[in-house]
Amino acid sequence: MPSLVVTFQERFGDWTKALGEHLQISLLSLMIALLIGIPLAALLSQSKRWSDVMLQITGVFQTIPSLALLGLFIPLMGIGTLPAMTALVIYAIFPILQNTITGLNGIDPSLVEAGTAFGMTKWERLKTFEIPIAMPVIMSGVRTSAVMIIGTVP
Repeated sequence: MPSLVVTFQERFGDWTKALGEHLQISLLSLMIALLIGIPLAALLSQSKRWSDVMLQITGVFQTIPSLALLGLFIPLMGIGTLPAMTALVIYAIFPILQNTITGLNGIDPSLVEAGTAFGMTKWERLKTFEIPIAMPVIMSGVRTSAVMIIGTVP
């Protein structure tokens, strides 16, 4: 019976190929989720009503197991990289949306008022100080999404 070390050495090429595919799918899914989630959350955070609705929706959808979401896409899209990445992107957007909205809504209103007093538009305030102040909370959502993606990639 071959030992674990011998088996690992014999299959090292397969292992590195699978690791590369896993990292590629994980990183690409996370980047797409970031490119969709952060701008969408920044837009939604401008309205208290919409941000509250989105926080409730993401909270409900985040209870769906990731593999169930992947199973939902198999009949619709087949088996392969595209359905896996689609499910992963959708699943990863939820913590990014939640944390970005929470971080942006948690900014001190006096800072927003000061930015407005200096003549800044909403988008200037957003890029100048709102996103940087909310960055620790946003990155918490990104970390959560990254862990969920890495643990789910088939």
